[in-house]
Amino acid sequence: MSATSHPVQASRVLAGQAGITLAAFVRSMYEDMPWSRAKKLCATGRVTVDGEASFDPTHRVKDGTRVEVTLTGPRRAFPRLDAACIVYIDPQILVVNKPAGLPVVSDDTHRPDCLLARLQLALEAKGASHTNLGLVHRLDPEISGLMVLARGRPARRKVEQQFRDRTVARHYQVLVRGHASPGHHDAHLLTADKSGRCGTWRGRGNPPRNAKRASTHVRVEETFGEASLVECEAETGRAHQLRVHLARAGTPVLGDSLYGRAQAPPSDMGGEILRPMIHANFIALKHPAHGRAVHFRAPLPADFQRILDGLKDR
Repeated sequence: MSATSHPVQASRVLAGQAGITLAAFVRSMYEDMPWSRAKKLCATGRVTVDGEASFDPTHRVKDGTRVEVTLTGPRRAFPRLDAACIVYIDPQILVVNKPAGLPVVSDDTHRPDCLLARLQLALEAKGASHTNLGLVHRLDPEISGLMVLARGRPARRKVEQQFRDRTVARHYQVLVRGHASPGHHDAHLLTADKSGRCGTWRGRGNPPRNAKRASTHVRVEETFGEASLVECEAETGRAHQLRVHLARAGTPVLGDSLYGRAQAPPSDMGGEILRPMIHANFIALKHPAHGRAVHFRAPLPADFQRILDGLKDR
């Protein structure tokens, strides 16, 4: 069957085809279909896997999965990453200013809308390689700000070692409820429970395996009556670390319903708070190629700046 005979074609993955890429399976459905055409059909949302659009041509198909290809018709645009979000790129590292609300990776292979997928498309559009892009740390989906990604295994090993040695400087600007105090918070955080909350271990002796030390330094930048702007330096990088430490100090993060739900937000702040007001505004590390220190800053995003301006204007 030629690639232009039928505009729509559906087929199920056989046991012997399980594990091949989606692009390879699409190509197998037609005679003489070029790789570039198969990949483009995936990237434009014209391929569905069990009824859901799958934009990733490298997705590995499973036995029994139903794949449908639409050769003509409207394209489904995969969300693109604003080019301004890529703060820096060279052959060794990439620094990105992650938007709030975007997960770093996706748990759904059929709908891989995440930072990594958008970065891969952005690099592909630039003609740059994205196959060697490696995560070395993460931010929660709701959190905005700077992340470093390594390009290639040698660079990844060197950057990961810096994170293990805790020599990477990471600063966050945070809006909290109440009058914050400067200080150092140090506690062992427990793995998140079914509610998604991370508790703290307060026992004696050696902590359990699911309790990891978390250390945060807090500096107060400004106080606005009912709220404060603080800068946090994370010595460690545990999940929810800043949110737990600040909530335990009696100054929960504004917009944090998980750890600050018992606290009413300040009034008249110039807009609704839709997420925890945390922004990773600074990161510094040794460049894996030459070992010299490099640092990067990211301005506050619009939603954070709007709330901050509202607090200042009151």
